[in-house]
Amino acid sequence: MLDRAESDSLQAILVLRVGDARRLVDIATDLLVLDVDTPSLRRLAGLDLDPPVHPYDARNLYFDLIDELGLERLPVEQAGKFAGYAHARLITSQMLPARAAARLVAHLVVSLNYPSEPWQLMDLYGLDDMCDISYQSEDRIHRDVLDAATSLVAEHEADHQHLSQPSLTRIAKLVIP
Repeated sequence: MLDRAESDSLQAILVLRVGDARRLVDIATDLLVLDVDTPSLRRLAGLDLDPPVHPYDARNLYFDLIDELGLERLPVEQAGKFAGYAHARLITSQMLPARAAARLVAHLVVSLNYPSEPWQLMDLYGLDDMCDISYQSEDRIHRDVLDAATSLVAEHEADHQHLSQPSLTRIAKLVIP
């Protein structure tokens, strides 16, 4: 079964358009192997990648899947906090190198129109600038990125269900270039 934490994170990333929706084809295939099965999931897993999959087709099929599984759709106003938490969990689980993490979070911050909360997102946004101007060493940036992500996870983990390692691996497929 697709768990609520993974569903909310994937929905948030899709709503904010900070991930490549065409990679939902791979995620759908993974879910089929886990015995999740709905008509929309089968259609999503079977989208032909030779002519490029249109992101809206994949996104729409994913939301149909959510409905078929009887899961709640994530309210749009909550998308930022769920996407930010998912990104922070990817960082703390070492699935994203510091430079890539800062760049992805910078895109997220821009899509959220520079939110003041959680403050750690703005810290990560600033670290992306530090990477661009080579103001700090790579080691220092790595530590600062990890510290900001760890702080965000610690401060907000009570608000989110636990994302398992397999869930994080599927989420990473959507956001990591």
